[in-house]
Amino acid sequence: MGRSGRHLTTFEMMAHHAFNTDENNVYWKDETVSLCDRFLASVGADLNRVTYKEHPWIGGGNAGPSVEVLIGGLEVATLVFMSLTKRDNGREPVDMEGVPYYPMDLRIVDTGYGLERMVWASQGSPTVYDAVFPELISRLMKSAGLASLLNNSEFTRILALNAKYAGLMDITGSNLYEMRRTVAENIGGVPYQKLQDIIAPIERIYAIADHTRCLAYMLGDCIVPSNAQEGYLARLVLRRTLRMMNEIDMDETLGGDLIEYQMRTIGIGSFEQEIGVVQEIIRNEEEKYALTMERGGRIVQKAARAYKKKNLPVPLDELITLYDSHGIPPEIVRDIAKEEGADVDLPDNFYSLIADVHSESEVTGKTEDPYAAIRERVEAMPDTKMLYYDLPQATDFDAIVLDQFDEYLVLDQTLFYPEGGGQPADTGKIVSEEGGISKVDHVVKIGGGVILHHITGETLRRGEHVKGAVDEERRETMMRHHTATHVLLHAAKEVLGPHIHQAGAERGG
Repeated sequence: MGRSGRHLTTFEMMAHHAFNTDENNVYWKDETVSLCDRFLASVGADLNRVTYKEHPWIGGGNAGPSVEVLIGGLEVATLVFMSLTKRDNGREPVDMEGVPYYPMDLRIVDTGYGLERMVWASQGSPTVYDAVFPELISRLMKSAGLASLLNNSEFTRILALNAKYAGLMDITGSNLYEMRRTVAENIGGVPYQKLQDIIAPIERIYAIADHTRCLAYMLGDCIVPSNAQEGYLARLVLRRTLRMMNEIDMDETLGGDLIEYQMRTIGIGSFEQEIGVVQEIIRNEEEKYALTMERGGRIVQKAARAYKKKNLPVPLDELITLYDSHGIPPEIVRDIAKEEGADVDLPDNFYSLIADVHSESEVTGKTEDPYAAIRERVEAMPDTKMLYYDLPQATDFDAIVLDQFDEYLVLDQTLFYPEGGGQPADTGKIVSEEGGISKVDHVVKIGGGVILHHITGETLRRGEHVKGAVDEERRETMMRHHTATHVLLHAAKEVLGPHIHQAGAERGG
């Protein structure tokens, strides 16, 4: 963020939706565009400068036409008309970029209006950051010793051209250089490096303004920086902000000044977490970051010397490892490597690549569905009657066998509670008409409400009457543990703060 002049880490998307069927047609394309026109007029837009640009839309297994809404060339909204599905339903297919899609019964209007983009369009400022954070940008410029640029018309023109060309190309990777070169040519042939030196500090100012608002929302909503899931993103943004503040020698503190400013600007009542706790979290992260930088220098020196010896640049894979395993930002690696006489293969979209790596690992890290082979057959069966809701104290019941899939048994009703909600499944036994006993060691719900009992023992016949018995002692133990978990979590929140959370304790209830 900061480089393009037009992208934000967090943004607010306004919207309206309609779900159309043959029996109930709410509104479709023409009416949606008309509603958009009326809304833009109501907020003061000049409709003569509004352009509607139609193109295909594909996403999440659905497709349809969409319309980009631009004011003076700036995209402020997108109107999507979801009317096709990738699932073959026997209807006449429609070719969407070489892939067949099929008409749906449900036709969905899905719109998105960028609030910050609207503000930018109304202000006419060189970048979206100047429109959304005018007071903070001025404050940060003064703090960084760049106040003289605030009223420099040539500098403002450079920023506007930078944002303009960023909107015309993908600025990830090597295209950032192409954008800089194009801007340089349009302001009189300024060399690339000189333009980079002029713009880089203000880009950091923009990114700091944007990132501190993002951190205010994340930390204020009780996300704690960590090495996993959303906590990983919070730590990434926080450390990137600290690095940029250090690079321009800013006379501000992250927690005590900037994030507190953002939280108060947004409104303290909008957040669950207290400012004092947010500031304490940031101080802890700053200490960890300082220790990481102190320890990481030696690690980077060793790696840089090794690659220099091989006459190779430090590769992207090594940068990712140094960042993920040791918390060392690639910019620090580049600076230390330069001192050692080594080059670094550092793409401009490094942090996007890091986010992609973590997204992919979360997806590929999911375990395979153990019920894949029988899922379709099970989901076609009627839901199991869940006796444990109506008879929470009962432990014995009668049932009829609906089917058995190898070691999995389906009954018409059951008292066995299936695994779910952090609660382990009940265990016990199933007794057949002939007196044979099968042990139930796991229970799980499949699809909408079919309950599978994993059993070891004899094979049971469809239609056979059986008796079930839940292990009462184990269930009561799990209930006590589950209740204790909730009590302990509540006490921890009261003492430590609302950011404390629990997941996956697997205590029965």
